[in-house]
Amino acid sequence: MSGTRVRDTRPKKAEVSKTVQRKPAEVTGALPRVDLLPPEVHERRRTASVRSTILLLALLAVVIVGGGFTFASLLVMQSSAALAAEQERTLDLLAQQGEYIEVRQVQGRVTASEAAMRIGLSTEVDWTGVIRQVLAAQPPGMVLQNVDIVSVTPTTPFPQPTVPLQNPRIASMDASFASAVAPDVATVVDSILANVTGVTNVEHVETVENEGVYTSNLIIYFDKTVLKTSDEVTP
Repeated sequence: MSGTRVRDTRPKKAEVSKTVQRKPAEVTGALPRVDLLPPEVHERRRTASVRSTILLLALLAVVIVGGGFTFASLLVMQSSAALAAEQERTLDLLAQQGEYIEVRQVQGRVTASEAAMRIGLSTEVDWTGVIRQVLAAQPPGMVLQNVDIVSVTPTTPFPQPTVPLQNPRIASMDASFASAVAPDVATVVDSILANVTGVTNVEHVETVENEGVYTSNLIIYFDKTVLKTSDEVTP
């Protein structure tokens, strides 16, 4: 029949899906490695490496210590040689000095004797002359009865005054004067101060009367001007 469309009822061919097949990626470089060694082998290798390092360090330490010991030994040898040379020189000097030892000993004895003599004479006082001055200074009618002297020595200092404004002292004389009448002590003290060499102070201890006799006790202090001069102490 014209004009009528005829439907195609034939089964259609199944569409074939086209699958794009990709080529596998090419692998470049080294082939992958598989370590089939057991862990014990690796542990032994690490241990051997550590031991080698320790041995090298120990060997290095031995070398350093040995070098230091050698250097120290060389220093000791040099010091010993220098000391031996110095000792030899000292012995030579002592041997030379030994030739003059007797002369030096005599000179030493003379010097020591002179020093001792000067020390002894440096504290010497002409007490005879001092007593004569005291006798000349006493007023008429008074008699010097007793004298007791205390003086500085080369090894013992003389006690110094504790009262302010008093001059230093090197000796003292305890003097006892007797008179038939009561003495004028102030006059006696002034006369001694004015006429006796080296007197720095005079103390009146007491005046006592016994059976018509008056006894006056005085302490006369001396300073260093009472000592002999350098010309007088020259041996």
